[in-house]
Amino acid sequence: MVGQTDTLPAMEDSPERHLEAAIRHEAAASSHERAANFWDAQGDVERSALQRDLVNHERQGAELERRWAALIERETAASD
Repeated sequence: MVGQTDTLPAMEDSPERHLEAAIRHEAAASSHERAANFWDAQGDVERSALQRDLVNHERQGAELERRWAALIERETAASD
């Protein structure tokens, strides 16, 4: 587009928002862990494995959110 720059505008962000998202990811991981255990008990190895993959995915998401929070906290501290 004409006149458009390659930079994005700065967005207001807070570590709290990312920490809350991490909590939601951890809760989802717990839910998937329960589902994996259920499918184990049913003898459905494939569904159990998929649920365990989702556990790992959610835990990785939680870790990313905590890293974002830490980055924002460092940047905020440096600007004070």
